[in-house]
Amino acid sequence: MVKRWILLMLSCFLLLALAGCVPQAQETAPKEKTAVTLPYPKALEKYGITGSVTLAKKPERVVALTNTPVLTLHALGVNLVGIPATKIVQWPEDLKQHAKEFQTGMRSNIDLEGVIALQPDLVIVGYHARDTYGKILEREKIPVYYVDAGPTVSYDSIKELTLILVDAFGKESEAGMKIKERFQQVEKEMENARQQNQGKRVMVLQAAPPRFYLQNKNGTVGSMLQLLGFTNVAPEMGGSMVPMDQEKALSYQPDLVVCVSAMAGENEQREAMEQEFRDHASYWDHFAAIREGQVIYLPKWFAVSGGLDELDQIQDLIRRLDSLKEGKV
Repeated sequence: MVKRWILLMLSCFLLLALAGCVPQAQETAPKEKTAVTLPYPKALEKYGITGSVTLAKKPERVVALTNTPVLTLHALGVNLVGIPATKIVQWPEDLKQHAKEFQTGMRSNIDLEGVIALQPDLVIVGYHARDTYGKILEREKIPVYYVDAGPTVSYDSIKELTLILVDAFGKESEAGMKIKERFQQVEKEMENARQQNQGKRVMVLQAAPPRFYLQNKNGTVGSMLQLLGFTNVAPEMGGSMVPMDQEKALSYQPDLVVCVSAMAGENEQREAMEQEFRDHASYWDHFAAIREGQVIYLPKWFAVSGGLDELDQIQDLIRRLDSLKEGKV
């Protein structure tokens, strides 16, 4: 009897031991939240666009109808199925081969049927098209996110949008880290340039003779030069680019004149402007900067904002300023 009781107890202990070796059912880990929130940049507050757009998940088919977000999204690995067609900004070849290009210029009618046919789960639109293209897309139940846009967009606005996109689509990614590091590096270079150029005055001519406009400090090139220590002589009114009042401009007396055109390459623009300066010397010779050759001619790449490539533009501009000081221009 005692032996049977002992055998029974040993059997129980053995069963309990075996049971302890069996893997226990684990609780299912909660699914990672995949919602993506895109807050609106402060730059859009003046247009009455505030708050944010929240998507249930990371978008898989994105159409960008304005330049500024394209290069950042591509660098972050976001699938762009539609991008603006442009002869000025150089999109990466793999992006051009994969994405459909849309005419988005000011005189263009965007092919919204083509956009909708791509079945996007996010369309990025310039703020100025909110009441036109934006409303149509929203009626189709397509999420729309508005951004600062136009031929000229300030550096601060581009940086703000870029960091929003990095935080939304690649905050911990290597690509996201590299983008932030690039901003840090360029801003160090800007600080050095700012110390050298502090107090100097600049006039940014966006020119296609006989038409002349001035970019103020809110324009693409104007904002870069402001960040490099220059004071922009153009008035801050009527947007980032204003028609040049030639009589009033005589009082500006800039230390530097920067010429940029969306219509010509650097050499063609230099030839056109130098011809203009010679043909109308009685006017242009009033500017000491022009008489003394303190003029920089920028290629049409600088005439519009391509977003992330503005970092390359700033570094290029710093090199040109250094060359001008050394008499190499």
